[in-house]
Amino acid sequence: MGRAKDEGIRWDGLVEVMTNLAVRAGSMERCPHGTALDLLDNEPAFALAAEEFENGKLSEFRDLGEVKAALKAAFDNAGDECTACQKIKDE
Repeated sequence: MGRAKDEGIRWDGLVEVMTNLAVRAGSMERCPHGTALDLLDNEPAFALAAEEFENGKLSEFRDLGEVKAALKAAFDNAGDECTACQKIKDE
């Protein structure tokens, strides 16, 4: 595998770590299908991420900037509804 592909895989993993952190912080939730849903209050997640990084719990990240960038990407990737859930509601 090339270096760029390895970095892409690493990044996807970091974004998933931040998605799970945002769920724990109450800033996101997962629908029954596993889709991450943005609850529109990002501050608890950013505060928890900073705290955990400072306490050494997010050692896979190089620095706090990378933590914040991955968390921002997690929120950018999250939806406001799951398409599968919406399809079930519409039926």
